Amino acid sequence: MSPIRLSGYVILAMVLALAQAVMVQAEPVQYENTELVDLHLRSVSMQSPRFEAVDLRNAAFERSSFKYGKFDRCKFADVVLADTVLSNCTLNSFTFDRPLFYRGMIKDGRFEGVELRNLSFMQCNLSNVQIRQAEADALHWFYVGGRDWRIERVELRDLRAEYLQAPRGRWDRCTFDSGSFSRPSFVSASFDHADFSRATVRNSDLSNMRIENCDIRGLKINGVDIERLLRDAGR
Repeated sequence: MSPIRLSGYVILAMVLALAQAVMVQAEPVQYENTELVDLHLRSVSMQSPRFEAVDLRNAAFERSSFKYGKFDRCKFADVVLADTVLSNCTLNSFTFDRPLFYRGMIKDGRFEGVELRNLSFMQCNLSNVQIRQAEADALHWFYVGGRDWRIERVELRDLRAEYLQAPRGRWDRCTFDSGSFSRPSFVSASFDHADFSRATVRNSDLSNMRIENCDIRGLKINGVDIERLLRDAGR
């Protein structure tokens, strides 16, 4: 079956009906095999929404909330999430292309098998988030905080993070290819079997941070080549 394509004024009535239905907590919203274009929703609260094989492009959500949502085989491109909360949501086989997440919160979320391209987080809070078996290109984090992250088997290429606060985070079997961290806090964080190829960390708080079984070739922390430092120390 070919996907259903809805755009512009054609979906205006549908959007208004959707927003009204969601505001009064009607039946859970469900979209399947659908293409949605040019959406702009404000103050929408969705409980247990289900999106399957949905292509969402050029959309914006403001002051909205998605709780216990499930997103399977979806693609979101040029999507803005401002002052929006994702809580207890699951994303499987998901693609994010050029989205902006601004002043939002992701809590108790799970991302598995996702592809993230040119994704920007600005002034966001991410708590107890799990990301597994994902790829991320040109991921930007600005003033992002959160505790108890679990990042596993994620390939991060050209990562740029400024003022990242991620205490007690766990990063297992991750690859940081040409990643740059400026003024991060990794207090009590752990890195296991990670690859820090050409990664750079500047002005950082690494108190009680643990690095085990990692490839540190090319890793620089505060201008110091860590591999050379350990080699000179005889380790």
